[in-house]
Amino acid sequence: MSARYTPIHSFSGHRGPIYALAQGLAGGSFLSGSGDGLVVEWHEDRPQDGAVLVNVGQAVFALGLMRHAELLFIGTEGGGLHVVDLASRKEIHLFEVHQKGVFRIVELPGGRMACAGGDGTLSVWGSVGTEREKVQGRRLKEEEMTGRANGPSGLPLSPSTSPLSPSFARVALQRQIPLCEEKLRDIALSADSGSIAVACGDGAVRILESTLFNELFTLSAHAGGSTSVAWHPGKPALVSGGKDGHIRLWRSDDAFTPSLAFPAHRGSIYTIAFSEEGHLCATASRDKTAKLWDASTFDAMGRSDRSMGGHTHSVNAAIWSGGALITAGDDKRILLWRSSNADHPLP
Repeated sequence: MSARYTPIHSFSGHRGPIYALAQGLAGGSFLSGSGDGLVVEWHEDRPQDGAVLVNVGQAVFALGLMRHAELLFIGTEGGGLHVVDLASRKEIHLFEVHQKGVFRIVELPGGRMACAGGDGTLSVWGSVGTEREKVQGRRLKEEEMTGRANGPSGLPLSPSTSPLSPSFARVALQRQIPLCEEKLRDIALSADSGSIAVACGDGAVRILESTLFNELFTLSAHAGGSTSVAWHPGKPALVSGGKDGHIRLWRSDDAFTPSLAFPAHRGSIYTIAFSEEGHLCATASRDKTAKLWDASTFDAMGRSDRSMGGHTHSVNAAIWSGGALITAGDDKRILLWRSSNADHPLP
């Protein structure tokens, strides 16, 4: 970032690169997933108090919450999809539908989740009621979840908050849709929930309607592969990023005609994230930087790099939480950024 955006907290404890961030169920909490196989829960104002939710034994590439059922979906490097009941801190399912990794997990309307697979397929999952104890996938042994005082990294394990035999929502695969021969890297749901955009490794961004998943548009977006997508919160526009380091805007009110394109990074853009009030846009890149852009004009607002106390390796994930920007990367660190300039505060 520029001098007015500084890291105020650093969260450490993971022993591998951090690939995924997600907001937690409780206010001020967030989750991280790492190459060490751990999913850790953190609180913004207590960086020393990370607690391990689960160790899935493989690098964690994606996290997604099914909020109405309090289920955490975890996508791994090997393509496994783990489902954890957050009330009991127990894994209730392990599905092995994808190969080559699960790169993004997004909640859809109607109690569904969508996963972007490294095998070029989009999988759609739904909750199908509840049951007690009987599990349709592998359950982790109890001692793996709650029997140790600390996780493999020395972080404490998060305690269960409900009895050992809770009722939980069951999850089932509804659809698996082949989209391309390359990896699917990102998914974004439109503000009206009617469409999803999918960043595809063949360079395209595909627009699907979110009910039957019919393909509406195919955008020739990025040479070498599309890696990230986000719907603009204040304009009828879709924003995409790719391995070419470019940001592109597409007019969703005019058959997704291109409206802006510019070089934003010197490497793949892994995340595009708009602030909650929609004034700022953050991008995270393999070029070891995170950048801020004016969401209206896409003028550069600031950047983080090593010299500013930022990440020293690839920046893989970024989310907003209230007025804070949270980033994570290959340097095994999570940084929380706030404005240090009263004239230009982060909202």
